[in-house]
Amino acid sequence: MSHERTEAIVLKAIDFSESSCIVTLFCPERGRLTCMAKGVKRPKSQLAGLLDSFNRIEAIYGWKESRSVQQLFDGSLLERYAGIKSDLEKSVYGAFLLELMYRIAHENEPSHDLFDVYVDGMTQLDDWSGNVCVHVAWQLVQLLSVAGYTPALVECCGCGQEVQLDGGFSYEGGVTCGTCISDAQMDRGTLKTLRALMGGEQSPSMVGGENAFRLLRYFASRQLECDFKSARVIEQMFSA
Repeated sequence: MSHERTEAIVLKAIDFSESSCIVTLFCPERGRLTCMAKGVKRPKSQLAGLLDSFNRIEAIYGWKESRSVQQLFDGSLLERYAGIKSDLEKSVYGAFLLELMYRIAHENEPSHDLFDVYVDGMTQLDDWSGNVCVHVAWQLVQLLSVAGYTPALVECCGCGQEVQLDGGFSYEGGVTCGTCISDAQMDRGTLKTLRALMGGEQSPSMVGGENAFRLLRYFASRQLECDFKSARVIEQMFSA
């Protein structure tokens, strides 16, 4: 067994025994990494309080190729994102991004670019003072693109015709013209917002974040073939 050190994001932790838990990390060198954290629930454990969701940590773990669950030995806190955890809306939307990362990241697969984009986005969300939907939609489209799931936002994903400022949206591919099959109608403002977000633009005053997030959320569900539990919570708590 080799001992390795890595920066990591805590995606989730589940109880394993009275004193231990299994934690899922996302790290640049190995993508999704599952570790056993022995004794973490004991009062004097050095790992106590470290394995909260959202935390960015430095982790020291033992790696053995034949194991699907590695052993977490030690760690230190790099960032706890207090601005996200103390804000209900940010924390609920942030939970969606954590679930997205769990679905996108693959086990034992280098994910340096994906990790960097995620950390940059969460650092910005921590300080964000505008519409949370705008920022999360921006982060969502960036993460999907890095992972290879870029939605079509200029040409119709059905026929290739250039879409001007209205049309539909297909969860299979992206924007559609007026004649190709779509899953949802899309107004001009939402399309402009999606294109701006794809181009890296975002501002606290940008409009259309809710619609952009909704379309991208269903696009992600279709591409990854999953139903996001955290998205249902968002709909229950914040849908008009």
